Amino acid sequence: MNYKHIKKVSMKKGKMLIKMILCVLLIPLFIEAQVTDFDFIYTDINGKSNFEPFEQVKFERPENSRTAPVQVPGWPISIGQNSYFPPSGVCLADIFEDGLLAIIAGSSNGVFYVKNYQGNDFSGWPKTGLEPIRTKAAVGDIDPDYPGLEIVVPSETGTVYVWHNDGTPVTGWPQSIVNGVTGRCKSPVIFDIDNDGTLEIIIGQGNVNVFNHDGTMYPGWPKTLDGDCSATVSVADVDNDGVVEICALSWYSVYLSWNANTEPDLAGYNIYKSEISGGPYAKLNSTLITDTSYNDITGMENNYYCVTAEIKGSAESRLSNELFCLITSINEQYEQLSSISVSPNPFKHSATIIYTIHKPANISLEIYNSKGKLIETLIAEHQEAGRHSVVWNAANRSPGMYFY
Repeated sequence: MNYKHIKKVSMKKGKMLIKMILCVLLIPLFIEAQVTDFDFIYTDINGKSNFEPFEQVKFERPENSRTAPVQVPGWPISIGQNSYFPPSGVCLADIFEDGLLAIIAGSSNGVFYVKNYQGNDFSGWPKTGLEPIRTKAAVGDIDPDYPGLEIVVPSETGTVYVWHNDGTPVTGWPQSIVNGVTGRCKSPVIFDIDNDGTLEIIIGQGNVNVFNHDGTMYPGWPKTLDGDCSATVSVADVDNDGVVEICALSWYSVYLSWNANTEPDLAGYNIYKSEISGGPYAKLNSTLITDTSYNDITGMENNYYCVTAEIKGSAESRLSNELFCLITSINEQYEQLSSISVSPNPFKHSATIIYTIHKPANISLEIYNSKGKLIETLIAEHQEAGRHSVVWNAANRSPGMYFY
């Protein structure tokens, strides 16, 4: 029987009831092997280090040898919830340098946990009353004069916390991200970028910030991106000159696509943009665009676009119909849409899309096929706050994956 499946891609979830559950599972494997002599050292989650003769050359897993995961005693554990933001990321580290791994996680309701493998809090933890934590923490020897390792984690809004393993704050912390564009703070990277024996902390949000171990800003930083830093930065000596580089990925762009012009002597296209409807327009491209898409990385808050076709001999068509694009921050999108769901999913003939907005907004709900082609617009109107629903009748559509 053929079914259709619909997935969300173009609308951001906002006010969501999130209950983060931490689970620790043991997955036993039964393995047959053809062997030769080999010494094998391993450490288990209980922190017991073992050294014993082990024979290994080639492993072969018999059919049906994998058993069901077994829940570790003391788990799962609820770490709280936030109505708007889901938490993200668990860090495992031997912060006391005693052979025992700590389980480290923050919650979007402003609580930060450090637990042992049995699910118990270490002394000095958790930390409460924080800003929402939505990134994975990093661990390093930020304060070499203090026993053990330190924990670094930024909040949703850019406060960077650094604690000793006993929960006391490191001198000079917390600090605030120097931010250029509002956006979710990314997980930190700890690295000795100048090879002086002390670790720096690198974090991306709207800018890329580099902090010294004492909380001061590293000389020459922060650096401004063309938009929100969209992922954790990477640090390495890319060009092998003995000086490390910091690589960051940003996004604040508008992606445009259009139907191809069918003129046989078509040379290409031009893209024009204005901050005001009706122009005056400025041409964005310096050379003709031969594709039917364009990524504008100079996106402003209000963007009005037109496209022209140019035929060989430099004859240019009139401006296309104007397209308006409003760029808002991720946080604004979260605040606008509080929930969205599809039922049933997958489905055969029709599906109901249900969503809730908690303030009046212009709503556009579109259906795309797996090739990215718009096949139907279900809603394009201003709607009041509250719960809304729309039925998509897809009885005449081919089975497959669709996006909205």
